[in-house]
Amino acid sequence: MAFIIYTLHDKNHNNLIIFIASSIVLFISICSSYAVMSATKKQYESDLFLTAQIKTIIESNDRLKGLTFHTYGRVSESIYSRMVSESYPIARVINARLYDWTLATQLNGLGAKNIDFSFDRKSTIKKLIAACSYGKHEVSTPLYNIFSHSKDAYIVIGEAPKECRLNTSS
Repeated sequence: MAFIIYTLHDKNHNNLIIFIASSIVLFISICSSYAVMSATKKQYESDLFLTAQIKTIIESNDRLKGLTFHTYGRVSESIYSRMVSESYPIARVINARLYDWTLATQLNGLGAKNIDFSFDRKSTIKKLIAACSYGKHEVSTPLYNIFSHSKDAYIVIGEAPKECRLNTSS
């Protein structure tokens, strides 16, 4: 408080200029931090909702019971996060979206059974494309798809590989 009073009575106004500039930078920093953290929170909530929805589907669909589930892909930004990213591009970099490994981890954390994940994504995508070609397209939504083949099922979040997009009419 004393600094504010001092800057108002300063004859050179140097301190006043510094105070105003500092206040502007502080205000922008606080607004940016709030926007980025809010976007991150909304993205997490959206991802958790999607994970819970996938868990419900794989547990309630009789054709999927007993299969081993493999995950692949990455979701797009939630609507709120996308809006914030347009104003604060750094939000797009900081915002951690759901992808195959985090989906598998969250499904396991929610108690889903037979969830398998491999960092060997080349092998996973080969098996996924085979499932798209020879298997069944069990579930189709704008946010995820589930394909089954033999004793395996593939949960594809976000955009499916082009070989799988051709078989979405099953």
